[in-house]
Amino acid sequence: MENLQPLSVGLLVSALMRYDHGLFAPYFPDDVIGGLQGPPEERIPIAIDEVIGIYDKIAAGAELETVTERQVAEEFTLKGFYSPAREDGYAVTLDGYGLRGLAEERIAHRGPVAGSC
Repeated sequence: MENLQPLSVGLLVSALMRYDHGLFAPYFPDDVIGGLQGPPEERIPIAIDEVIGIYDKIAAGAELETVTERQVAEEFTLKGFYSPAREDGYAVTLDGYGLRGLAEERIAHRGPVAGSC
């Protein structure tokens, strides 16, 4: 996919918002689209793994099968809402849940992906 951006915490957060529209809204505990249930603290780690999986799928050139995958791909290719200028603003979102370190760890441990920038 053209213009695939290097994965960062802020970019991941933006993609998480597209993956699960209610993820960072504690007053809205049920996922709108993805089927994840529970408070954000429980859903965020699961969603991180799912979204990184979509990133890897894009990097591998695999076909995107769902609307959600295509929406997440928009974030990863700068065709969505994410802006590198707002990286820190997105990344800080995870601090309120104590999960920025988890996101950094999951990004760091995924290793290089063929076709990524």
